[in-house]
Amino acid sequence: MITLKGNKLAAKVGFLEVPSRVMVSVFTFGQFMDGKIALRALVLMLMIHLMSCDRAAETPYYEINIIDAGTGDPVPMVGLRTIDEVRYFSDNAGRIAFFEEGQMGQKTYFQIDAPGYYHEPDATGRMAVSLYTVAGGVDSILLQRRNLAKRLHRITGTGRYRDSQLLGYPTDSQALVRGGVLGQDSNLAARYRGKILWIWGDTFLPGAYQGNFSVAGATTELPKAGNIDPRKDIQLQYMVDDLGHSRPMI
Repeated sequence: MITLKGNKLAAKVGFLEVPSRVMVSVFTFGQFMDGKIALRALVLMLMIHLMSCDRAAETPYYEINIIDAGTGDPVPMVGLRTIDEVRYFSDNAGRIAFFEEGQMGQKTYFQIDAPGYYHEPDATGRMAVSLYTVAGGVDSILLQRRNLAKRLHRITGTGRYRDSQLLGYPTDSQALVRGGVLGQDSNLAARYRGKILWIWGDTFLPGAYQGNFSVAGATTELPKAGNIDPRKDIQLQYMVDDLGHSRPMI
């Protein structure tokens, strides 16, 4: 049973076995969360653990979930860096699929790179955690949002749900690469002919460094048409060439 005692979290485990690392992750934030938020975070991490149990024997990866401690929502684009400077970034579902030869089956140190978010510093003053990285294992890192704006998701480029796919989670067409786009910069958007017209500057494509450096374009329906939910992926329809790649607009 999980209860609240005053404004502190008190967990009493009866028939339900709670993974010890989940409890440690929650209690690490005891001084930063009130009881209700800590309870909600614990329930969320238990759900993640149970959802991943059927994949544990099938994957060589160690699953790390990055979670907003205040809302329980996944946090994308959070960087984790190992001692030897190997970098991982959470996908749009807040997941990281970790596998590094020589670093599995043992405690691994991760430094956290998450502008606008906070995690309790370690003894060196760095935002960091040490996790037992075992194949098929699951852990969660709770971050406190300090920024006013909430980080939602990445809408362009590849790998938006890469780690979720590696971990065996179902994904839909939102995970596919649109317009062959690997990355873009300098976005502008305006209402145009009953839709939203999106314009970018330099756009990188798989075949060459200067993939499309002559303006890329895409459209989406207006929000009232019902296909834009800021909490979910935005369905960009790129102007493309015969290969299905973003084509120059000028």
